[in-house]
Amino acid sequence: MKGSRSWGFLFAVLLIPCLSAPAFATGLAAGAFGVYNFPILQDDAAGGALYGLKAKIGVPVVVLEPSLTFISVGDKENEDDAIGDFTQKGGSITSYGLNVSLGGMKEMPGVGFYGTGGIGAYALSSDLDYKEDETRFGFNVGAGLVFKVSPKFDIDMSGRFIVITLDGGGSRKSVGLFTGLNFYFGS
Repeated sequence: MKGSRSWGFLFAVLLIPCLSAPAFATGLAAGAFGVYNFPILQDDAAGGALYGLKAKIGVPVVVLEPSLTFISVGDKENEDDAIGDFTQKGGSITSYGLNVSLGGMKEMPGVGFYGTGGIGAYALSSDLDYKEDETRFGFNVGAGLVFKVSPKFDIDMSGRFIVITLDGGGSRKSVGLFTGLNFYFGS
């Protein structure tokens, strides 16, 4: 119980800049995204779909992007000398995060490049009865393109290297490919 309160506090702290940002926002958008997540060097997980919701809050110099992301971890086929071939169940990951992007909100129609990085709370849920669910800290870094197709819509595409910390100093690493459609509020 104590650990879940700590993650709740972290999430509340992450929301503070997002809740105060609209007061001095230069742009505001809401969007949905999806595509795929590729685990790196993981014997117990295969790739799977990712999708979610986000906001884009343009403040001077940067864009704040609070998000809710769902990742399906695919089942992994393994083999063991003692028991032979077996399937490792994948599970799912839910992330509550905040990214900061440089150049992620385009005002005029056309194409723009942006860099992004962020932190989040990652809830790891296994399909295995003997393995407990856990919530871990993680971060990501990446780059992308934004296509402003009209004053009200843009399409963004990015690749992000994702690291989720684990007990004992280890981590789960993956590369996420994101493509999203964003709707802009206001003029």
